[in-house]
Amino acid sequence: MSRTLNTTHKEDRVALDELGKFFALFGERQARGDNRPMPMFSERIDDAWHRLTADSEGLASFCARHAGIPVGHVPVQGSGNVDWVQEYTTHFGALPHVWFTDASGQIDAAALHRYEREGIVVTGWDCTPVPSGGDDEVARSPLTTTACQR
Repeated sequence: MSRTLNTTHKEDRVALDELGKFFALFGERQARGDNRPMPMFSERIDDAWHRLTADSEGLASFCARHAGIPVGHVPVQGSGNVDWVQEYTTHFGALPHVWFTDASGQIDAAALHRYEREGIVVTGWDCTPVPSGGDDEVARSPLTTTACQR
């Protein structure tokens, strides 16, 4: 299977659109001086992020367009309430189902139903964005400095 994105596939387009929104929220937080980690809990969207990194120029352009800054990708394992969901809802509306899918497209029905009922996401994650120096360099972070792997 190719690790590059195929933007003619609807699923890849949706995942990239959502990654762009996620980056926009990250860029806004950075501009406010808010350095809290933003857990990436969707395996499907994280997979799109990983595949986008195969094209360093495309990634740089994507980051500039959506976040306004270079964005690094570091592992941070955790679980609990995903605190940026309310910011997303304020800016973009309800999270679409793609946020609750794994890399193969299987939906985490329990997390999705809780979100639909309560408006919160309680789940696990294994990475977060951080400001980056660009050029595929992952930013120095108190969290870690290695790339996350799925």
